[in-house]
Amino acid sequence: MTNTATAKPENPFLARGDYSPESVQLMRAMSRYRRETGSQFSTPAQVLAVVKSIGFELPSEMSDDDQVRLFALAMERYKAMEKISHPTCDDVLKVVRRLGFVQAEPEAAFSVEGLPIDRRRREEDSREDKSERRASLEPSPQEMLDLTEEEHEFLDQLKHLREVTGRQFASSEELLSILWDLGYRPVNEEGYLEEWLAEDARCAAQAAFTGAVEARLASQSDGQFLTCRGIFEIIDHIGFRRD
Repeated sequence: MTNTATAKPENPFLARGDYSPESVQLMRAMSRYRRETGSQFSTPAQVLAVVKSIGFELPSEMSDDDQVRLFALAMERYKAMEKISHPTCDDVLKVVRRLGFVQAEPEAAFSVEGLPIDRRRREEDSREDKSERRASLEPSPQEMLDLTEEEHEFLDQLKHLREVTGRQFASSEELLSILWDLGYRPVNEEGYLEEWLAEDARCAAQAAFTGAVEARLASQSDGQFLTCRGIFEIIDHIGFRRD
């Protein structure tokens, strides 16, 4: 019988599955929406609007208001069935597909980093190239000479993640997963590191981290990158430490 007092805690930020290209699209669109609105939490109507912004449509005559009501009800039923309180982008896409939403396939579609992008959004994507590069965590040669041991550890795990997933993009959940594996934990009110996180605490930490990353990117000029040192500054700001 396992002794829970000494058992190694599971990494609470490990993704529940592989991210599909559509999930990555939705993550980026939600991130862009949060930066524009300054809000970390969205209503069903706002989430559905973002889903539609990446090309999902319901081939029916149902009004927009009725679509929102249907989506909100379906999400509540899905969360109850799956026993989750904070659905992921994958969860959202499962629900909209079950409702009959399909993603449009424009005639002139092309690929950027393996993600299907509508040519009509090409100009917008080109403007975001600098932002994407700033979020890539790719250090310059000069920065490589100045990295600490923990920053080298972080970059090694990030490189492994990219090799496993085949994409440069890392979600906030995946970045927090790396930091957890490096020994970083939230600090409780008594000043002790939390080795076990309930679902609400995990999601609160992820929301705080994501918001801090997006705020950092929004405050930087186009010539700057979000470095791994910046990630460690953010994790310290939201109250994570390691022994």
